[in-house]
Amino acid sequence: MISLSDNIGDEPKFGLGVSFSPAWSSESDVEQTLMAARTASRCGASLFLAGDKPGGADEVRSNAVILGWLLNELIGVPRIGFLHLVRQSPVDVMLAQLRTMGELIVRQGSTPIFGVMRGREPAMADLPGSSVEEAVDAIRAERCSADAEVWVAAEYGPALERAGRIADVWLANGYYDPESLAGQLRRVEAAAGSRVRAAVRRDFVVDEVGGRAHQRVRDLLANGYRNGKFTTESLVAGGPGECIERLAEVARLGFADVVVRPALDGPEGSEQLQMLFEHWTPAGSGARVDR
Repeated sequence: MISLSDNIGDEPKFGLGVSFSPAWSSESDVEQTLMAARTASRCGASLFLAGDKPGGADEVRSNAVILGWLLNELIGVPRIGFLHLVRQSPVDVMLAQLRTMGELIVRQGSTPIFGVMRGREPAMADLPGSSVEEAVDAIRAERCSADAEVWVAAEYGPALERAGRIADVWLANGYYDPESLAGQLRRVEAAAGSRVRAAVRRDFVVDEVGGRAHQRVRDLLANGYRNGKFTTESLVAGGPGECIERLAEVARLGFADVVVRPALDGPEGSEQLQMLFEHWTPAGSGARVDR
């Protein structure tokens, strides 16, 4: 794990990871997933995380299944894993996936990430899953968890304190501004002491011409991007160097990993991910100069 105590001057060392959602409905979506994995492997990403995608539509796939398909593309990525929506997934199904994927990831030489979050609760639906505490207890009891990081995503009150008590890594949601994230982190740390580490997701739009990226973000926000929860403070935009500096600002709050996700879909999202990482230095000591 990269430590923020190993700073060079005022510039924090932090891991830059990649996140994606396990769903697609077109050939271009499949290609985007492949390109994200290849970019993570080639460009020194700190981790590759299959995000949370609830629902039962035909295009939704198990994130564990997708990771199995992608493992050959993720050679050299130090940490690989996925999030489970515990309220929508039976614990025995979750554990079966963890056993299989944990062994495969360890054999590849990477550290598994087993992440859990409470998930949304659709109205009038029977929810087969466990609580977050029950899921983490079940994971800890598995032999494969000895080689893994257990992540807990949380964003509200007591859930933050719970994450501090039971997680190896607390995952913060991406639509909070830096001030809100700092307050959440203080609450997690108060419950955990110095043991817990922190990661945060950040969506981004990057362009060699920074003004174009800012305009794209204004358009996305005006159209209610991701249920209208994001703002210009939380949706990163600009040229490659500007975007990486925005990510470094979040890291300075105390986040050891920033997990990025392109705000744009399809081939354009793949190109954006590659552009960001081409200007990233894996040591986390800053961006290359934009020209």
